[in-house]
Amino acid sequence: MKRILVAAGVALLTLTSACGTTDATFRPARPMDKSIEKFDLDTVDGMHDGKQQIGDGWGATRITRGDVYFADVDADNVEDALTSYTTNGGGSSSFTDWFVYRGGGPGKVHKVRRPVLSGFEDASYVERVRPVRGGFELHYYVWDGRDCNACDNRVPATMTVALRDGFPVRVKPRFGAPQTCYVPMMPHTAAVHGRLTVRVAPDPKAPQVTAARAYTSARFADPTADPDLPGDIHWVLALLSGGGDPVCGWVRASDVGLS
Repeated sequence: MKRILVAAGVALLTLTSACGTTDATFRPARPMDKSIEKFDLDTVDGMHDGKQQIGDGWGATRITRGDVYFADVDADNVEDALTSYTTNGGGSSSFTDWFVYRGGGPGKVHKVRRPVLSGFEDASYVERVRPVRGGFELHYYVWDGRDCNACDNRVPATMTVALRDGFPVRVKPRFGAPQTCYVPMMPHTAAVHGRLTVRVAPDPKAPQVTAARAYTSARFADPTADPDLPGDIHWVLALLSGGGDPVCGWVRASDVGLS
């Protein structure tokens, strides 16, 4: 299991003298807290050496942690971590989820509940991760909607992810939900009416992708319910059009005509 990090930068301090000349000197920024690099994630996950098995025999579920990457994703000068978990439920089927661990200083690490990407939900495959200033750059693939053994049914994509208000977000190439609104994965369409609030996650507390505005149509995936939210609140990942550039994010299922 590799550990990959991004180096901290330096701050530029500019001083102006009484006679009007300007002197620029480089001063080290406050040292980045990198204590998470020594933290044992097994203590958070209940795993042993990055592995866990649930059940016995051929039908056992096996979970394996991948490489761990480090960068400050929430601009608090404390390093955070990103890693993957591959779940194999027996046979050849498996899927991989990516999670952020938020650093809080020595001995303080919190696993962010929502995954950045989910191989089960998004049919995505991350090929490469690069820690960058302010987040993690993901090079990944999404399924193009074709079921075939002899064709390459993957579409490459790149994004930079970070945390905002405790939620994973896409900050590049455009702010929004980290999931990809890829049309072959969104079989449903509907006319929409009124002003909708689009969020980065299926949670009423998640940051807004944009301020509430009017849309005319939506293309969306199957609805999902968040088991950690009270009540039976259903959401859909939707690509909304009308009144400007299309917007990708999460809306309530009732916003697109679903009960």
